[in-house]
Amino acid sequence: MHYSGLWQKREGRIICRAFAAWTELSDSAVAGVVAGYAGGGAFIQENFYCEFENGTATKLIIDYTDHVSGEESPFDDLDQSAIDASEAALDLLLDLHDQDAWEEEEQLLLLSTDGLSDTEVDSDLIKAGVAAPKYLSRLFDDAGLTAKP
Repeated sequence: MHYSGLWQKREGRIICRAFAAWTELSDSAVAGVVAGYAGGGAFIQENFYCEFENGTATKLIIDYTDHVSGEESPFDDLDQSAIDASEAALDLLLDLHDQDAWEEEEQLLLLSTDGLSDTEVDSDLIKAGVAAPKYLSRLFDDAGLTAKP
């Protein structure tokens, strides 16, 4: 499993701005979870599925919409391997973040930087994980997040 994330230190907390974790299902498909700050005090978490060719997304399902075609395409109608990959990605998201804050306040607060890999710190921003592949370049925008790693 791969992940890419961006967090911001603010008022004694480390807030998740953008996070994605994914598993390769084949040479041309991945599935996972995207989460982070969507503005107005709202945090989101959505499953996603992406098919790609030559580095470009040909299908990007987030929730109930294929953001490439614009057509309705429920995530729950996908193959079980995509659903399992997204559940594993959600487990990683919850392992890294305060589950009580997520459930009670719908905020994604990083528990500790100790669990992160390949960490870069720049002032109040923390970036970790791998760079999102080119075919996922639109994932954070299409999910409605205000930032991307």
